[in-house]
Amino acid sequence: MGYTLFLWKELLLKLFNMGYPMNRYIIIIFLLAVTFIVQCGEEPIKPNPRFFLITNGFGIQWSKLDRRRSTPSNKPWVFYEWSMKIQLNKGERVFISSTPDGKGFIVVDDGLYVNGRKLSNLYNGLYGDARENIGRSATVSYKPIEPIEITKDIRMDGLIHIQLIDWGILYASSPLYLVIQ
Repeated sequence: MGYTLFLWKELLLKLFNMGYPMNRYIIIIFLLAVTFIVQCGEEPIKPNPRFFLITNGFGIQWSKLDRRRSTPSNKPWVFYEWSMKIQLNKGERVFISSTPDGKGFIVVDDGLYVNGRKLSNLYNGLYGDARENIGRSATVSYKPIEPIEITKDIRMDGLIHIQLIDWGILYASSPLYLVIQ
């Protein structure tokens, strides 16, 4: 309906510019009436789902920690941070997914914090030795897991703060989207 009204407006504006003085007043009144009806009668179209890119992903990389060490560190470090504020409507849920539709499986080695809550085990094992795939996509070596729901982690003011963390020898991530459904 909105696009059809747009086309009508364009047609009437062309008529208006053709120079018929009496018709100009009728056209102006018509345009004002149509604009008022559209603004009062239509609900805004909500995109479903809404999504926001968190990161394009990180290829498999050596940790900034000592490469020669073969055991993970007890002290994590943040290799990526992202924040935004959202407004949730009643019944909406929030997910982290590798695709904008909310259905993409994810990989994060070693884990992430969502507003301070630590989420780990964000991959389901390995296809092989990830050290042999330095620089390649995380999904080459890591088996992804289903998207994770983080609705309960959203603060009352709508703030979402996500930190990707590493405490191991390597770090990596698939693309990540914040998806609201």
